[in-house]
Order: sequence, then C-alpha cells, then structure tokens
Amino acid sequence: MARKRKLIVSILRPRLLLKDKALQVGCRLGSLGDIEQLAGVNIQSEEERRKLWWQFHHLFNGPSQELFDAVMDHCAEIALRRIKAGELCLVETRYC
Repeated sequence: MARKRKLIVSILRPRLLLKDKALQVGCRLGSLGDIEQLAGVNIQSEEERRKLWWQFHHLFNGPSQELFDAVMDHCAEIALRRIKAGELCLVETRYC
C-alpha cells in the first residue's frame, strides 16, 4: 500500500509535495511569501523578489496561473532540497 502512495506522490508538482510534507508535521504554508521564504528569498526586498520572478519573464505574456505555478514550483524545489539537506526544518504552526 505504501508503495502506491509513493508512486502517486512522486508525480506531483514540487509545490504539492512541499505542501504535503508541511501538512504531515502540522505546518501551514498560507501564502506565496511563505514558500518564497522557505526558498531563501527575502520577501522584504523588492529587488530579490523581482529577480526571482524575472527568471520566468518568458511566461509574462501567457496565462498568469502558468507563471504563478512555475515560480512556486521553482521555490518549492529549492525548499525541498534545503529540507532534505538539513538546512531547514518545518515546525508545527499554532494559531491563537
């Protein structure tokens, strides 16, 4: 049974893999800024965010969902590599 789950999860987008991993530990990724931060982007810096999004400028003329998906998948890939390397970890989010 676990084998089938692994197969299904492996074909998902990186953003969905990151979300699944976060849900397993009780962490909530509530905004695109959360995912950008996990990728190491300083969201307070307009220059860093512009640099991130400009990497996908070839998608600016297409549907906005494709641009959003590409950027979030890119950030999620970086975040997943950082988690796997032990550079960061996800912790449970507690809301008051």
